[in-house]
Amino acid sequence: MTQPNAPSLLFVMDQSPSGSNACRELLDMLLSAAAFDIPVSLLIQGESVVLAAGEGPQAPEHGKLREQLESLPVFGVSGIHLNGAHCETRGLTCGLPAACTLSAEQVRALYRDHDRVVQL
Repeated sequence: MTQPNAPSLLFVMDQSPSGSNACRELLDMLLSAAAFDIPVSLLIQGESVVLAAGEGPQAPEHGKLREQLESLPVFGVSGIHLNGAHCETRGLTCGLPAACTLSAEQVRALYRDHDRVVQL
């Protein structure tokens, strides 16, 4: 059950998953909010889209993050989105079953539809 009057949060993952803990920390915050029944969504864009790639080899350090992304629906996170232009630029296709790819206009609407944005 969602908390009444709880602000909806959009978490934006756009950092490289290599060489930084930013992606892991963002996922930890997202899961913490979801545990308290706060409506959350995730937008994966920028350098982070490599985690959602459905083709090619994954870097070993990406494995744990990829597993966490795949398990998000189990924790009540249904809004998992990819910036389609960022995937296209890198020649990637989505390999996350629960994710949907958004156009630039849809990304802008996603930002507008949330009360708060969390980006590391």
